[in-house]
Amino acid sequence: MKPIFPATYSTLCPDALSALISDKYDIEVIQCKLLVRGVGDTYLVESGDDRFILRIYRCSHRSLAQIKEEVLILQTLKHAGVSVSYPILDVSGQAILSIEAVEGLRH
Repeated sequence: MKPIFPATYSTLCPDALSALISDKYDIEVIQCKLLVRGVGDTYLVESGDDRFILRIYRCSHRSLAQIKEEVLILQTLKHAGVSVSYPILDVSGQAILSIEAVEGLRH
C-alpha cells in the first residue's frame, strides 16, 4: 500500500462528521454541510428542527491551549448573560473534540 501524500489543509468529509457528531453528542444528524473554509472549517449541522454550527480549526492555526482559552471566554460570556455563540458539551462533558486528519490533529 502506498503511503498517504502529506497535506497541510484537508476538507473533512461531512458524512464522517455526521457519524462522529451523532456518536459524541447522542443526536440524530440529518445533515452536515460545509459552509465556509478559512482559518478553520465551519459546518452547518441539522438535527430535526435544531441547527448548530461546528467549527474545526486547522491544525496549524491555534494550539489546543489557545482553543481551550477561547472556549473558557465564550462560556464565561454566556454565563454572564451575553448573547454569544457558545460550545455545546458532548456526552462525556467535553467542549472540544479532536480529529486525526491527514495533516495532523484538528480540534
